Amino acid sequence: MDHSTLALPPPIRADLLGPVRLSVGDRPLPPSAWPRRAPRSLFLLLLITRGHSLARDQVLDLLWPDAPVDTSLNALYVALHGLRRVLEPDLRSGRTSAYIDLADNVLRLRPEAMGRVDVSEFEAALAAARKPVADRPDPLQEAIALYGGDLLADEPYLDWAVARREHLRTVWRGAVLDYAERERTGGRPLLALPALGRLLESDPTDEPAHRALMLAMAAAGRREDALRQFDRCARALREELDAEPSDETRALVDDLNRRPTTPPSSRAPSPRFDSLPGTPNPLVGRDREVEALEDLLLRRDVRLVTVTGPGGVGKSRLAIEAAAQSADEFADGVCFVPLAVVTDPRLVIPTIARAVGVSDTGDRPVAELVGEALREREALLVLDNLEQVLDAATDIADLLLACRRLTVLATSREPLHVRAEHEFALGPLATPEPSRHPSAGGVARFAAVELFVQRATAVRADFALTDANAPAVAALCARLDGLPLAIELASARCRTQTIESLVAGLTDRFALLTDGYRDLPPRQRTMRATIAWSYDLLSEREQALYRHLSVFVGGFSQEAAAAVAATGTASPASPLPADTRAFVDSLRALTEKALLRVTDDAGEPRYAMLETTREFGLVALERHGEVGRVRDAHAHWCLALAERAEPELTGAAQAAWGDRLDVEYANLRAALEWLLDRPDPTPALRLAASLWRFWWTRGLAREGREWLERAMALSAAADPGIRAKVLHAAAELVESLGDYRRAEDLYAESFDLSRATENAAGEIAALNGLGQAARALGALDRAQALHEQALQIAREHGNARTTATTLNNLGSVAYFRGDGAGAEARWEEGLKYLRGIGDQRAIGSIVGNLGALALMRGDIARATTLDEEALLIARGLDDVPAITHGLINLAGALFEAKDYGRSRVLFEDALARSRQSGEAYTEAVALYNIARIAEVDGDPPTAAEQFVESLTLFWRTGGLPGLAACLERLGPIAVAAGSGRQAVRLLAAASTIRDTTGASRDTVDSGEYECGLDAARAAVGPAVFDATWAEGAALETADVVEEASAFAAALRSVPLAEQTAVSD
Repeated sequence: MDHSTLALPPPIRADLLGPVRLSVGDRPLPPSAWPRRAPRSLFLLLLITRGHSLARDQVLDLLWPDAPVDTSLNALYVALHGLRRVLEPDLRSGRTSAYIDLADNVLRLRPEAMGRVDVSEFEAALAAARKPVADRPDPLQEAIALYGGDLLADEPYLDWAVARREHLRTVWRGAVLDYAERERTGGRPLLALPALGRLLESDPTDEPAHRALMLAMAAAGRREDALRQFDRCARALREELDAEPSDETRALVDDLNRRPTTPPSSRAPSPRFDSLPGTPNPLVGRDREVEALEDLLLRRDVRLVTVTGPGGVGKSRLAIEAAAQSADEFADGVCFVPLAVVTDPRLVIPTIARAVGVSDTGDRPVAELVGEALREREALLVLDNLEQVLDAATDIADLLLACRRLTVLATSREPLHVRAEHEFALGPLATPEPSRHPSAGGVARFAAVELFVQRATAVRADFALTDANAPAVAALCARLDGLPLAIELASARCRTQTIESLVAGLTDRFALLTDGYRDLPPRQRTMRATIAWSYDLLSEREQALYRHLSVFVGGFSQEAAAAVAATGTASPASPLPADTRAFVDSLRALTEKALLRVTDDAGEPRYAMLETTREFGLVALERHGEVGRVRDAHAHWCLALAERAEPELTGAAQAAWGDRLDVEYANLRAALEWLLDRPDPTPALRLAASLWRFWWTRGLAREGREWLERAMALSAAADPGIRAKVLHAAAELVESLGDYRRAEDLYAESFDLSRATENAAGEIAALNGLGQAARALGALDRAQALHEQALQIAREHGNARTTATTLNNLGSVAYFRGDGAGAEARWEEGLKYLRGIGDQRAIGSIVGNLGALALMRGDIARATTLDEEALLIARGLDDVPAITHGLINLAGALFEAKDYGRSRVLFEDALARSRQSGEAYTEAVALYNIARIAEVDGDPPTAAEQFVESLTLFWRTGGLPGLAACLERLGPIAVAAGSGRQAVRLLAAASTIRDTTGASRDTVDSGEYECGLDAARAAVGPAVFDATWAEGAALETADVVEEASAFAAALRSVPLAEQTAVSD
């Protein structure tokens, strides 16, 4: 049977760098799925081999090197039979495998059956780094991230894998060192720290890696850290190799010691924007326009420029070119924001927020967060394809008012009509009149002809402009009105048609379309007619595929295209390719005819339509009555992706899965919007519930909450198990936004539904959520009981991850009670589970907690080491909340080490991030610590104001232990200012809060608290102290907050020199 007639099989996916994870489609292949070892070894050997193909004799030599030929041949065929049975359990004898091919003594895995294999992606990214590819922003960084560990890490004794393992590790090491050098010389030294940390974790004696890390730290102004890194290097060399650092390393240390110490800036510098997409071909015929647009952008009186023109005229391409040419004139660079996939004007500002690194979470308006982030940035913001969201124009105008140094370059089919706007109308390329310029030389100087020849030559190498075909080329370009996209579509046909037949075909199509498009502007009629003509020339099969692919937003993979095309086909009236080869051929045909664009995404092709051609496809889809069926297929593909990704976001490949959801987020949004309007809400509920962790870690909690609110409104009559999951997802995001009371209600209902449906995993998750909310609200006894209940259920069901999560939560409760030994025992036990699972985020969380515990015990060096490790993990995962928490923990360790300058920088970085993300609780923690630095600096009024700002946020979020800590800090300030009775009242109120919540003080704080208490008692005398203490202990929390605010305001109004004279 010819394998070309087989249906496209579920793809093989393999994670081989680090712990082995194999699957076929959505079916995992754990070790238990293999009844014998030989078939799995054969499969792994083919997977790690380039091209997944080996000569039969090579397989025999590698797997059975010492066996006689007859024996090894028999073993091979037995292993091959076993492999086929595992990959295709239902394959009948005598049938051709869709996955394995043995022909001409070569054994291979069929290319059409291959999905994602991380080794292949890793090597493809490295190859792209050596030879940069357009639209692939940083393949070197991509390669480093793909290296999840040594090849077949849980199969260390396979002799045939040793050489390949060592080779891959060597090239990964080289990539890390190259990346570190590139980022250091490019002024971004800290970006390489996570990768260098991983390299040294795998080999602590790698001296060049130590030097690279030292150089990066020094370049970032962290000389002392660089010198401490040398100490770690020397210690590792002595302990592991009984050796001393090389002369090169010692020379670097000498150089560092000679450098002057540079005081850190008060605020961490923001990275320069650099997100313009690559361009595959030179821009033709637009030199004057580029120069004019660049001049306009650089004028001081110009803040907003809108490039306008019909679809297909080249607005985006011109904007990108002009932005690239003027990028050096903007101190903070250029940020490109593609908006073609955004159809809701309300999502424009959140999309800009993501592009500039602002998290759309919390209660503060995202426009306010973006304005704050860009207020002092001298940058160019390129907003591409605004025409479908013109109602956002006022939001953009408001952003410009808030950010005085920001310039916006927009592209749109029509102006935005706001006061600051300068319109730059872009016309078509110049075209000749055939009658006047019949020769090749005469027409060649026109830009439209130049573009046509460039693109025609790309598809047909022997094409040339001659006197014979010049009239036809000129007629064609004139007929296409000089529109670049129309010219590109037409030139793609040069592969199979003559220029004269192109002109004739276009003329016929225009005649047919004239009546139907009379309501459109002339050039828009031209564009539509050109696309319609291209569409008419497709086969019926290609037309159907084109229509169906138009539902994708922001691009799609071959696998996604196959799933949607196959599911969307329901009748012979819209035949789609059902077999592998024909399907791939149809994709290739659409690409060759310029109706699809293809880029290389981590070694796999990714396709996209220009918005103009996509719009035509959607109209055609509607005319064929296919919208509902095909959009359902697209939405269900998105649902399958999200549900597949959900457990992976807590596994060893969580970073890669997070990136994959990032790539598909425009499709996921479109699917959610579609499903929420369908009669059956179940798919919408499942999709929304599956995405909560992605929303949370990507800083999209507020947007996620809005989607989940819409889902909850439809869930009353839903399956109880699905409603429970939606409620839990909403509770997680609501909790992250600081609304702990509402989170409690949602968790409680989710728990009741989970228990009613006997869903143990749902019960555990809800109990842990209830415990987290109780802990945040200061109810530690209740939190303890809830987590203990969750742990009992988790242990009964043998779920390693939920057991580890619950142990982490119990450790946190013990920590807040002051039970360091209990916290450590819980956290260390949790780590044992997590290291086996590979959940890096959870590992980072516990490592950071252990750092906080070390600090509580006064072990500053260990705390610093652990906090640095946790922060590296968070940065490697691009986990927004975890990075902020990591910064706070590390800054706290530096504070106790009396490194106040660096501590301030990190706390202010964390404060800025938490304000951008709207995480009020984290903002309160950062403010509390910045206030402590103000105390050290001898600035009591500023410290008091910041403590009050912090305690107000703690009160708003229900964080009573944090509120108590602020009051305890205000007490000594009040004593020093002569307000002894005020100090006693504040300290008494804090004591009541701690007694109520059961929250303890850190060991580090306890001594200072006792000193402050003694000072307050001495200031007022024993009798007054006792009476005033009783007054303060009886205060309501709201009254305490008001009293503390009044004290801070009064303190600010008194000159600093007179503050010790203030009295009660």
